[in-house]
Amino acid sequence: MKNDMNDPLISVIIPVYNAERTLERCICSLLAQSHRNTELIFVNDGSTDSSAGILLRFARNDKRICVLDITNSGPGIARNKGLEYMNGEYFCFVDSDDYTEQDFLSRMLSHAVLHKADIVQVDHYSVTEKGEIISGRKLLPELLRGSFICLEMFSEQKRIKNFPWGKLFRSSKFRDIRFPALYKSEDKVYLFKVLTQCNRMYLSDQKLYFYVLEPNSLSRASFSLKEMDEIKAALEIRMLCTRLYPGLSAYWDIYIASRSALIYCKLMLTETGNKEKFLQQLSKTFDTHYQNSLHIFLKNRNRALFILLFHWNKRFTAWLYRHINPIKNN
Repeated sequence: MKNDMNDPLISVIIPVYNAERTLERCICSLLAQSHRNTELIFVNDGSTDSSAGILLRFARNDKRICVLDITNSGPGIARNKGLEYMNGEYFCFVDSDDYTEQDFLSRMLSHAVLHKADIVQVDHYSVTEKGEIISGRKLLPELLRGSFICLEMFSEQKRIKNFPWGKLFRSSKFRDIRFPALYKSEDKVYLFKVLTQCNRMYLSDQKLYFYVLEPNSLSRASFSLKEMDEIKAALEIRMLCTRLYPGLSAYWDIYIASRSALIYCKLMLTETGNKEKFLQQLSKTFDTHYQNSLHIFLKNRNRALFILLFHWNKRFTAWLYRHINPIKNN
């Protein structure tokens, strides 16, 4: 495996945690890629099922596969381990639950070369574990020029998806950027930092990635304190905006207020240590960022209704949320 001007090496980084049900399908889709010059870096994030055995079995039969083992630290830290090890001229991320089309890598590489893009994003299907398509909205291709345009579209939640998979990155631009040590929304912080360094990004309309929805992701999951990481991540991005692009700050105020309100409602329905402390923290965070973004909230009627109701009476909104969106408590 080596870099060649006409056949560049692509590093694929796959964090793995207890993925025995889906892992083989993921591996097989990557081994079948039409672009053969790849290194497949699987980072076993302290799995307790048979994932490690599956990885070693495939690694024995294909020298392109590398298996790294770490203690359980979350997907962001696992991806960082892969970034430390990778050698490709380009790199991308794939989740171990998901799988790809055979020309996933070759199409992204073609777009990167043709458009001189630092990042290429392809479209995806959301599917069930059996491969049934849940969604597949058609998007138009677009070339974005300049980091501000990329960051604005990302902050407005338009077109640029807030997850790392389904994208090809130029290593010379982004190899030193790392994910924060969070269990949730670490990918948003990473992508925001990456986009500050991006001069050209190509958005493809080709659907080459299959994002597999777990059965329980179709309903409301029980509350986890790891959800507080979403607020930490957004606050970090908000701080970066203040320093680099103040005009984008209000969009992250919207996100922080919305997530604070939602997490508050979910937390009200659970029993956990320091519950009141977290409720007070979420309430204070909401109040601060609600005031900063009220003018934008009012442009979105659906979101504004929930936010205005929450601002008026937080506990009543949580009670209403419980009856409209029942949460499964495990």
